Amino acid sequence: LEHDTKLQFPFRRIIIIFVRRFLIFSAIPRFSYGTYRCLPIHYYIVLLYHYTLTMDHVPQRDEDGPVPVPTPAAAPAAAEASPEGMTKTPLCFGIRRFLYDSVRSKAVLAAFCVSMLLSFSIGLTVAIVPEVLTDRYARLYHGYGAEEQEQQQQQQQQQLPPCWEFEKTLMPEACIRGADDALTGSAWGMFIQNMAIFFFNASIGSYSDVHGRRSPLIVSIFLNTLVPAALLAMQLIATMDPFWYYASNALTGMVPYNALVFATLSDNCPEEHRAGRFATNLAGFYFGFATAPTLALWMGSHTASSAW
Repeated sequence: LEHDTKLQFPFRRIIIIFVRRFLIFSAIPRFSYGTYRCLPIHYYIVLLYHYTLTMDHVPQRDEDGPVPVPTPAAAPAAAEASPEGMTKTPLCFGIRRFLYDSVRSKAVLAAFCVSMLLSFSIGLTVAIVPEVLTDRYARLYHGYGAEEQEQQQQQQQQQLPPCWEFEKTLMPEACIRGADDALTGSAWGMFIQNMAIFFFNASIGSYSDVHGRRSPLIVSIFLNTLVPAALLAMQLIATMDPFWYYASNALTGMVPYNALVFATLSDNCPEEHRAGRFATNLAGFYFGFATAPTLALWMGSHTASSAW
């Protein structure tokens, strides 16, 4: 028999709990206006969200008979396919199910590790790139240290200090011009990179949809590794032009990594886990970007090399 069924929402219970919690929070001393006003509101939002999640467990009202008692056979199909040992509450089950699927997914773990390593290289070099390029422009194009180089070699003195060791008020004119050149090169490099993303993003996405994500992803990772490699080569080759660093940075826009990795994570992914996979990839990126400066400080205080 078919009957019209309605959800039995526990209005009375919610009203009683709201009034009780309001009386409790009203007795809390008001340390600040923001604390007093925000704390109850956040609590009520969480409480309402909790009851929204548990609405599936509320028994239905039958107009022609008593309220039916839920049976184990009425459990959702997703709970039957859940791994052993997991709880059946919606929020806890969803989190554990996502973690269980993510651990088994090679794409999620690979994207997390690659994003973390790429952001690690950015975090280690982002603070020193302007200073290194400024000093290189000053030495190559503005004659910083060129006149004193022969005298220093004859007297066996050390080379002139790099531009970043000077204060702004005492910085030589060559270093100031080198900083201007570095800023101009950075602006042009970012412009070319964004234009490459604008023109190549759609075509690379269509190509990967037809021929697969593997080859474009490998090319994208290779192009991203050229940026720190170019900076390292500049430290080893004293006459290397900073143009190669900006060129390698601009090439990353031709095969954008972020678009490809998000498309890869979306393939064959349940809709309820798609946002979680995106968040996992971003978590790997920001984890590497946040921990890289700390590692650089630790390495700077424990290691020393005359080549750097």
